[in-house]
Amino acid sequence: IYAPSMTDWWPYLISTFTYTNNGTEIITTHTNTTSAAGVPWLAFVIIIVSTLGLMQFLLRRQSRREKIE
Repeated sequence: IYAPSMTDWWPYLISTFTYTNNGTEIITTHTNTTSAAGVPWLAFVIIIVSTLGLMQFLLRRQSRREKIE
């Protein structure tokens, strides 16, 4: 499998824009990258929700045991 080196991809990943505002030249760069993970904070939300669900399950189980005793 052939994979081009980063030096081959670099011109496609970085875009440079030059603006002139009141005689001042402003140079900005934009990085065009993609993420295979999608939304990065989605994993944290899933972890928090699942932890809260597990805690609720365990607390209900404990309260049922206390009612029986």
